[in-house]
Amino acid sequence: MKLLLVNYEYPPLGGGGGVAMQQLARYLGDLHETAVLTSRARATPSLQMEGNAAVYRAFVLGRRSHAVASMTSMFSFLPMGVWRGVRAIRYERPDLINTWFAIPSGPTGVILSRIFKIPHMLTMIGGDVYDPSKWYSPHRNYLTRSIVRWTMENSRWLTTWSNDIRERALALFGREVPIEVLPMGIEPPQFAPLDRAALGMDRNAFYAIAVGRLIRRKRFDLLVDRFALSTDPNVRLLILGEGPEEETIRERIAAHGLESRVELPGAVWGEKKFQYLANSDVYVSVASHEGLGLVFLEAMACGLPVLATPVGGQNDILIHGRTGY
Repeated sequence: MKLLLVNYEYPPLGGGGGVAMQQLARYLGDLHETAVLTSRARATPSLQMEGNAAVYRAFVLGRRSHAVASMTSMFSFLPMGVWRGVRAIRYERPDLINTWFAIPSGPTGVILSRIFKIPHMLTMIGGDVYDPSKWYSPHRNYLTRSIVRWTMENSRWLTTWSNDIRERALALFGREVPIEVLPMGIEPPQFAPLDRAALGMDRNAFYAIAVGRLIRRKRFDLLVDRFALSTDPNVRLLILGEGPEEETIRERIAAHGLESRVELPGAVWGEKKFQYLANSDVYVSVASHEGLGLVFLEAMACGLPVLATPVGGQNDILIHGRTGY
């Protein structure tokens, strides 16, 4: 089978949705002829091979951050993605197009499927359906809600990562339609063991760790506020990531006088991320919503207990008192 996966974000751009697609593309590339259509920024190549999967990148406007897409970059993915996708499909000739994120990727995948008469499957991840931190989230914005509905109507199959996103998508669509919940897993992490000293961590401290883009939905500012309630100098907090909320988070750290106990090492990828996780004691999250939360699975794979808010797709995998708290 020949597959085309469409996602406006793909490493080194974006967050968990891009990382998950990268893992899936590498896996499917060993079983099927697989190609990925995504966006391009800075020095990322327009075409590269990742294992047996070909990655086609469409140049978009206004993408200045690896962590966060601008409105301009998201909307420019439609014309630029279609243009790049036409060239990719003429060469790859896929039997199926699977698009991740109803918005902004969805219209690109649907238009390509119509041009070439290829069946289209839409996978809804999280923020494309519901993001309480954004004014243009489909649950509160008519335009984006209309785009999501149109994309759903013009897809042969609809899937989501979690029951939470399925229910929110049904509410947006306004009627009952078949939506299959296909939980996303992770590959067992492979990394060389590394001791705390090599990572600049205190051998004797108790470490809570959080990983993610520094964006409002993750509520790292609130996490710092709550962490300040602990006065034990041996309890530390690591926040791995980059993004537009970094200055706000640093301000909260300074306001509480936590400079010696809260660290922001920046964006950490691949093996080093898992080395940090494996050397920590607990994973924490106070995000206002998660579509599923792949990082919870990554933390669990490294042996960490998980503390998280019960809002979102994580309720499918974090059973209080059994697989998390």
